[in-house]
Amino acid sequence: MTSRSAGRGSTPKRVDALTWLLVGLVLLPLLVEAVHALVTSQGYTATTDNALNEMIVRDLGRHLALVGPYARSDWSHPGPLFFYLMVLPYHLFGANSAAMLVGALLINSGALIALITIGRRWGGYELAVPLAVVGALIVVRLPHGYLENPWNPSISVLPFGAFLAFVWAAVCGDRWAFPAAVFVGMFCVQTHIGYLSLVVPCLVWSAWRVWRNRPTTDGRPRGSRALAWGLGVFAILWALPVFQQLTHSPGNIGRVIAYFRSPHEATHTLLDAWRLMAAQFGVTADWIVGARPAAKSAIEAGALSTNPIPVLLLGFAVAVWLAWRTRGPLRDLAIVLVIALLAGAIGLSRTLGPMYDYRLRWIWVLAGVCMAFTVAVASHSLRTYRSRGLVRAIAVATALAMFALSGVGVANALASKPPDPAFATRTTALARQLVRHLPRRSGVVVARSTSFGSYIAIPGIVLRLAEAGIPVAVERLSIQTELTVGSSRIYKGQPVRAVVVLAVGDQIAKLRDTPGAKELAFVRSADKLAAFSIPIRAAHLQNR
Repeated sequence: MTSRSAGRGSTPKRVDALTWLLVGLVLLPLLVEAVHALVTSQGYTATTDNALNEMIVRDLGRHLALVGPYARSDWSHPGPLFFYLMVLPYHLFGANSAAMLVGALLINSGALIALITIGRRWGGYELAVPLAVVGALIVVRLPHGYLENPWNPSISVLPFGAFLAFVWAAVCGDRWAFPAAVFVGMFCVQTHIGYLSLVVPCLVWSAWRVWRNRPTTDGRPRGSRALAWGLGVFAILWALPVFQQLTHSPGNIGRVIAYFRSPHEATHTLLDAWRLMAAQFGVTADWIVGARPAAKSAIEAGALSTNPIPVLLLGFAVAVWLAWRTRGPLRDLAIVLVIALLAGAIGLSRTLGPMYDYRLRWIWVLAGVCMAFTVAVASHSLRTYRSRGLVRAIAVATALAMFALSGVGVANALASKPPDPAFATRTTALARQLVRHLPRRSGVVVARSTSFGSYIAIPGIVLRLAEAGIPVAVERLSIQTELTVGSSRIYKGQPVRAVVVLAVGDQIAKLRDTPGAKELAFVRSADKLAAFSIPIRAAHLQNR
């Protein structure tokens, strides 16, 4: 399923044992983190968005997932591919929240493998080695536990790097790489809508270049089969979201389009986009020195209030100029990276609302790949000036750096904690008390909240009660309720075991004074959390 890049005089390199050694050093921290999660996180149960996502994965097989992770207001991210990819590791590793952490690590490991092996295949060791260093550096510099976090803004970051690699491989002549690029690109877009502006231009460029490959002896374009496979993958991946759009009024895709066509929040500017991108091309970029702790009062990324000096971007520009003068895979990679940079800047300038740091980690990957490309071009251009002694010194220094980064990554993995451990502990303690003190009768437990602070606790409580075998439902107050907990957990008029209201802070005292309310559970912490049963007839519950 491979072919030579037409008219380039370049052939793919063999992915050999040394390449796999590089891959192994990069993946070792992720392997240790997976084992650590399985051993130490068995009592952990997810909260907030991760609990919502786990409930959907848990229900697959009984209920279809038609849309992606919940986003905001009245819409979800476009597609459910993330949920279906998590099903196998979820059930293979225990069908619990720790298994979700392992599933996230598997997806990120696959992305790193694709990035490094494709780098070796079409860029030789000159590219594979710096890509491995960049990958190991990003693994180390990301916050502890980031790569095991199945939250959709986190789990789509490294796959974006794999997407760029597949696009490049398809342009170079690997026919199998185009459908792979479609699959990974659609994973990013369906999991987080912010990747749409990044993925589409790269895929369009790739499709055009694949189609322009020289015809074979039978006169058909060499890339027609690859494009057909890519179109088939695209159709399969979007079948469920399109079905949801056609069978629901309004459908999720329509709601997404309406949100961006009639925004209630201001967009940003190209200057904002420049500052965010340029910050990751400085010598003190986050992916090089580590993410800076945000000020407690900060809402948006700190780079928006700075004027970064992108020294590394100048080196990348020179590397693009040098690669442009030659016909070969590095020139093709330069084009892909420039398209991604321009598309990323335009996408950032059109972002609605605050520019949170958690949305911007893809820039780390893009900047890192650009720097690996710069090193590869420099190595290739200076090949005639290299002495054996210099090559050996660079090889030894690189090996030491890789082993050091891998060791630091392992140490970080052993110190990692699951997402939001304090809130998870509180929610688990509250749920255990609830299980003990719920009324002894049949029916569903209907969960309510009194404020946003207690609302974000509901997903974790619902998940924990479901794990205990207790039927639980939530009133359908709006389309947002259905999108968050799923249609299968909406109250539909069945007998009620108890109506449980969650409260935090001052709301607890008000519920204690409510006639007929009974306190079932209470957790004391920085912000108190309690659960009450309240007397209410099923006919008064919202089940429309």
